[in-house]
Amino acid sequence: MEALFAVVLLSAGLLGVAALVSVSVQTWRRAGEMTAATAAVGEIADSFRIFGVSSAGSRRYPWGTVVWEDPVPLEDRLLRVGIQASALDSSRVELLRARATVRAR
Repeated sequence: MEALFAVVLLSAGLLGVAALVSVSVQTWRRAGEMTAATAAVGEIADSFRIFGVSSAGSRRYPWGTVVWEDPVPLEDRLLRVGIQASALDSSRVELLRARATVRAR
């Protein structure tokens, strides 16, 4: 009887460990996607500051897509551009949303 109880207890512990491993792998993958999305959005925002932006567009990456909106005029020759990064995995629609302020050309 004691051996049976020990096997049941060990099995429950192993199931708990398996569940934790699954969650940690998903979290690690999402963190990698967020890091890549942050770098891509920063790169695109910097290119807007250097080269300007005239219209909406998008850029595809292996992990997902970055989409930017049409620039919105602000005061003093500034434009505001909304940028959104989303993963290819349809269960997570949005990874990152940012706004860039750039000078009008």
